[in-house]
This record gives sequence, C-alpha cells and structure tokens, in this order.
Amino acid sequence: MLPIIEGFIAGKVIQYRNSNGEWVNDFYQTDIDFGHSSTAYRVKPEEITENSSECCGGKCGCGEN
Repeated sequence: MLPIIEGFIAGKVIQYRNSNGEWVNDFYQTDIDFGHSSTAYRVKPEEITENSSECCGGKCGCGEN
C-alpha cells in the first residue's frame, strides 16, 4: 500500500481494478478503500515513448543503448 499512498501524495494517477479486471483511473481519488487488497489499486504507469529522453538502455527491445 505504501507506493499507492506515496503516489497519491505526489499527485500521480491512482487506478483500481474493476470487476472486468481492467485498470481504471480513479479520477476523484477520494474513495480509496484501504480494506481492499493492495492488488486492487496501483499507481498508473508512466508511458515511455521511443523518442523519450530517458532511454531504457535497450531493455524494452528497442535496440537503443
């Protein structure tokens, strides 16, 4: 749960897993139920583009080093 709380404090988008198993943005971010399993919530991963200034070092298979 700590990464979710830290993400919330940092203003990151918190997502929850709906009944279909899909990750959905919690736009209001006021209804986080700490009684649920921590796997029901996550901090939305940041998208990395090929032209990103932060290269992955080829870890994603892009071939960049």
